[in-house]
Amino acid sequence: MMIRRISVRIFIVSLLLVIIPTSSVLAQQQNSENAQKFIAQIANLGQMTYAWRNLKSIHPSFERAFYTDESEDPEKTVWYDIEIGPVKDVISETACRTEFKAKETTAARWLENSPIVTTEEAKLIMWRSIVAVDVEGSNVLVTEAPHSQYGQVIHRFGLPSPQLATRMAYAMTVLRVTCDATGGTGF
Repeated sequence: MMIRRISVRIFIVSLLLVIIPTSSVLAQQQNSENAQKFIAQIANLGQMTYAWRNLKSIHPSFERAFYTDESEDPEKTVWYDIEIGPVKDVISETACRTEFKAKETTAARWLENSPIVTTEEAKLIMWRSIVAVDVEGSNVLVTEAPHSQYGQVIHRFGLPSPQLATRMAYAMTVLRVTCDATGGTGF
């Protein structure tokens, strides 16, 4: 009777040792699907902000932009602050695309005393066109490949802490590497 109890206990413990590591491994798979889920969860908690810049355009910094009249006279350049808000409504219909909504502050170009307007705009990250993901403090910088006409866009995702930014950058790096068209070459 005592041997039977010990055998049953050994069986239960053995079964638990087999089941527990398997379920924790499944929960920790670091793939594009889980990276997309992580981004959406953090955004849905209101923990992520968004801004972008392009040194070749009217958005040379994350916080400020400018416009000029049609003369393009630098003396008539008007700078304005960009409102930065939370990332919302993150969806990823494919592994290599992340769509979301974020605030966009713009001015009607070429008009003197142009009104500055902030609206909620649809944004898109195509992970196959991303060349770098970097962490700066509590921000993640996602850099697109340079475009001959539009320049190079850098997306900035703000997070509440450097630790969360590091985790977010890792998830975004998984997407960048997974979606890299040349990834199968080994280089």
